[in-house]
Amino acid sequence: IMFCSLYCITYPSGKIVLKMDPQNSPPKLIRESDGSYSGMAVELMELIEKNSIYKFEIGKEFVPTSRIESNLINGITDFHFGFGMTGKRVKYFKFSEETLYELQHVVISRSDEKEIIRTIDDLKKLQKKEGAVIIAIRGTNSADYLKKNGLKVDDSVLEISAGLQKLEMKRGRFFVYNNVAVKYQLEDMKNSTHFKIHPVMMEKFYHYMIFSKMVDEKTIKEIDKTIAKLKKDGSWDKVIKK
Repeated sequence: IMFCSLYCITYPSGKIVLKMDPQNSPPKLIRESDGSYSGMAVELMELIEKNSIYKFEIGKEFVPTSRIESNLINGITDFHFGFGMTGKRVKYFKFSEETLYELQHVVISRSDEKEIIRTIDDLKKLQKKEGAVIIAIRGTNSADYLKKNGLKVDDSVLEISAGLQKLEMKRGRFFVYNNVAVKYQLEDMKNSTHFKIHPVMMEKFYHYMIFSKMVDEKTIKEIDKTIAKLKKDGSWDKVIKK
């Protein structure tokens, strides 16, 4: 038996199994009615599995971001697929060299919002002048980005549905999150007309595979090589562009 961390083992099939906590973050990861998972992350992980000696095992229950990170630090899990690079995470985790996909921060408000947000400076002015409450999900790149730009952030919510609910209840004026998740969530909601996305052009960023520091460098390099190969032959982009 080979160990990559406390729980990374080699099955009789020869596949090295790496464990991951699932995060409630559609369309990256979607839990179906039968308990199985689908979504962009699953399809990309399946591509890696087919072209490498690794098998990815996803836990049964959704786990909040803070516990995902804690389990990685303690070696209870091996990796997470699709986290942004923040100053805090760089200290505690190893990152893939290969990016997984590109994202962009977007600003959402209730549909009756009169102000139009075109730059992050517009948010700063409204917060300074009118005390505008800006919501973001705790531990995300969006929360980190807003704070780095000097904005006060209500990051008490743990997932996108809670952020939008808080916005609708007028417990915040704006909500900032990534474009892919926001688009998916609004398309899936019956009350999506209650919200609007502003034309602001904010910073683009990437998601990576992050690994427990207990995972050896050889494993990470082999996975990076597999991702690079899949990007080169076009297989990776076929999933991203669906």
